[in-house]
Amino acid sequence: MLKTITDAYNDTVHNTTGMKPNDVNRKNAPLLFDYMELQRKRIARNRRNKFDLGDLVRIPLNFKKQVDFVKYGSPNWTSELFQVYRIEFGTHRVTYFLCDLKGDILAQRFYENELNLVASFAEND
Repeated sequence: MLKTITDAYNDTVHNTTGMKPNDVNRKNAPLLFDYMELQRKRIARNRRNKFDLGDLVRIPLNFKKQVDFVKYGSPNWTSELFQVYRIEFGTHRVTYFLCDLKGDILAQRFYENELNLVASFAEND
């Protein structure tokens, strides 16, 4: 039964490559890599990052310090502002690197959902 499943899998066109695994060989591997790189660039071009360089953001309190007890009505975001100084486009998710307003860099990186925009300094088109 395992051979039947494996054969069916290898004879199916895959979305990532656009080819059947049985059709891939050393001769057409460079073409396959070029195709996959074009697909990756096409997907990346369609993405729009939520924050731009220089944007002022707040981070959740639990990133800044450990809060043991949170009473009702306590703020969830830091009062301190941070600035986006670097954006890294990964394969699946954009990550943001922050520094405080004195220029000290934070060690961790953040995803979009972990940041709260305060002010945007990007130029409007």
